[in-house]
Amino acid sequence: MTGMLHILKVEIDGHYHGGEPVRPWVAEILGPDPRYGLARKFIDPKNDWSQASRSMRGNIYGRVACFPLRDGNLYEVQRCRGKPSKRRVVREFVAIEGGKRVALEPFEALARVGGGDTAARLALPEDRDGTTWVARVTGLGTPERVAFVAFDGERLYRLPPGVYEVVEQGRRRFVGVQVDALTRLSEQEAWSWLTKSDQSA
Repeated sequence: MTGMLHILKVEIDGHYHGGEPVRPWVAEILGPDPRYGLARKFIDPKNDWSQASRSMRGNIYGRVACFPLRDGNLYEVQRCRGKPSKRRVVREFVAIEGGKRVALEPFEALARVGGGDTAARLALPEDRDGTTWVARVTGLGTPERVAFVAFDGERLYRLPPGVYEVVEQGRRRFVGVQVDALTRLSEQEAWSWLTKSDQSA
């Protein structure tokens, strides 16, 4: 590993709405993954107990998980946010640039993973049974599934110009992307887009 080291400190909640503490995690984003949307490498934290204390109910507060992050890398963070009575678990994306943390929106994180300047945004309902996915079509054969981010109960996709097969709860359709606009296509129109030399114009 190269680059400057940055330590991200995240407090481990003493309890979560009266239940077990939610352990934060941080994962380096390595690229797209056909099954999970993004390929992740989870970072092992070092826990800091120096400010820890136990409440009368036995909950432990003040424990801090310390994650070492490298400059130039992209990370996904799961942690709790909000006041104790209104705690919620959130996922956030951060990049480390010049030793500093830069917060990214999910669509920006996907842009860093997939590259390219222009892309359309597609949001689908969260997939619970493996029947929802999006794949880029480049010709005959098996389509290549594209990266996504699970965010606010949805799967968010970033689609650069091209032709895509969208399968939502088993229902299949094709879409074409030009610049940042989505167009619904029939199978015949999808084939026509694929054979046009200017399909990504």
